[in-house]
Amino acid sequence: MTNQLNFSPTHNALNWNKLWLFSKIFLSVLVIITLLSAFAEMPSVFYISNMVLCTLFVAIIVLISFIKKRAPLLKIADNNVYYLCPVTKEAVTIPASDIIKVTTQFCELQIHTSTRTHCLNMDKIKQESQRWAIKEMIKKLVLENEKRVSGF
Repeated sequence: MTNQLNFSPTHNALNWNKLWLFSKIFLSVLVIITLLSAFAEMPSVFYISNMVLCTLFVAIIVLISFIKKRAPLLKIADNNVYYLCPVTKEAVTIPASDIIKVTTQFCELQIHTSTRTHCLNMDKIKQESQRWAIKEMIKKLVLENEKRVSGF
């Protein structure tokens, strides 16, 4: 059941790609119209309105690229795992003592506790070695905590 919540960013990524393509096409049309109006000596109202629209779309494209490239927050420190939940948009703290096991499914890291399964979507991390290193760091944290608790 928890996995269904994490499928939505993948489907939303398709919509972002469509919007991104539309923005590029519309921006190129506006630039062409602006250049043609400058060379054809059309009234300055068209020139100014086209420049305003071009500036607006450049700002929107920059904003979309900033939102799109934002990586998920994941921090491993002080015997805790901190991450930003994409569904509720709030910071979640998982103590190492609560972690039962860590599994992966495609680009999703699943941290199992006694109460729930925390799913971290790792799509933004392109290199598989980095995803693997994050998983191993969490496993190492759990093993160190188990050794400390058992007294070895």
